[in-house]
Amino acid sequence: MIFEHLSAYVLGAMSFFAERDATPNMRAIADAITATSIERPSFGSAQRTALVLASIAASESGGFRDDVIDCRVLGDSGRSRGTYQIWGGPKQVCTDQLFAAHTALTIAEDSMRVCGTLAAYCSGQCNRGRAIARHYQDRAEKFAREHPMMMPVPD
Repeated sequence: MIFEHLSAYVLGAMSFFAERDATPNMRAIADAITATSIERPSFGSAQRTALVLASIAASESGGFRDDVIDCRVLGDSGRSRGTYQIWGGPKQVCTDQLFAAHTALTIAEDSMRVCGTLAAYCSGQCNRGRAIARHYQDRAEKFAREHPMMMPVPD
């Protein structure tokens, strides 16, 4: 029940961040983010981790564009691919959303460990990309504050 509830919450956040209705691709991404965040709640809780990943994905994929998600369109002059625009990412990030979410979280964890922010995720360096890194985290935190996740009470 927790998985389904968090996944629905994440899907709502993704739609909010991208300012669009949910698509089948977005449902698969929400499920992958949820599984990854429950397994590795790196940002203090599964909810917060999921919202940070959803915020990153919303921007990096151009609002969850299918052609970006499945790598028909690449970023950074052809060097970044998939939902999270993973620099030099393997083709598996184009076809396996769980793999993509795990990979993105690993890069985000490394960035936080080395830089204290998501700057290295955004730019590859600690001294660049700070504004967009702050935006990703601020947007996630604001969503959590303004749209608290309510757990259903079992019968």
